Amino acid sequence: MSKKSSTVHLESSTWDEIDKYREEAGCSRNEAIERMFTERRLLLKLNCIPGTAKELAIEKEVQKNENKNEILKGAVNSTYDDMPD
Repeated sequence: MSKKSSTVHLESSTWDEIDKYREEAGCSRNEAIERMFTERRLLLKLNCIPGTAKELAIEKEVQKNENKNEILKGAVNSTYDDMPD
């Protein structure tokens, strides 16, 4: 795969993050940017980033189960309420 040269304009805070990563990893600025994107891509595949589609689906499933639990709890409570004293 060939490399493509480009100029980008980023906020200084973003450049600070890239420089911090570069210093920690001991690599060039371009390598730091490439590695950061690679890490992001891996995190997305692992669904570790909040707000991803799979995480939202899991949240909906949890909410469904909580609703089922509430329905069951209501049914059990009504059984006790309907028992004669």
